[in-house]
Formats: sequence, C-alpha cells, structure tokens
Amino acid sequence: MVGSAWRFVACVIGFGFGAVWMTAGLGSAILSLLCAAFAYGIAAAFERRRTAASARARPRQTQRTEVAAEPGW
Repeated sequence: MVGSAWRFVACVIGFGFGAVWMTAGLGSAILSLLCAAFAYGIAAAFERRRTAASARARPRQTQRTEVAAEPGW
C-alpha cells in the first residue's frame, strides 16, 4: 500500500510539473517544484517537532504494586 501511495504522489507531482512547464515555461516549473519541496520540508519538520513535543508531554507510567488488603501485624 505504501509503495502505491508513493507512486501516486510521484504521478501527481510529475503531472503538475508538466502542466506548469507547458503553460508558463521551464523556469516557472522548476521554481514551483523548488517551492513545493521547501514547503514539504517545513511541514515535515513541524510534524516531527509536534510528535516529539507530544511524546514529552505524556506522563510517565509507574509500576503498580499490589497492596495487601489486611495489615500484616
């Protein structure tokens, strides 16, 4: 499933690159591709940062110890 998802993403990027190239020229297509890669990098960095922050925010789990119901006098 993951491999086919990456193929789909690659097809969409390739189609967008070709469409911009045919309508606005090669320079604009390359600039659009670079801007998209930059935005992807920023989004991935924020996602990693958010994941790391949520991992730090979780309270640590302590081990539960069984306590006898009757006092051991």
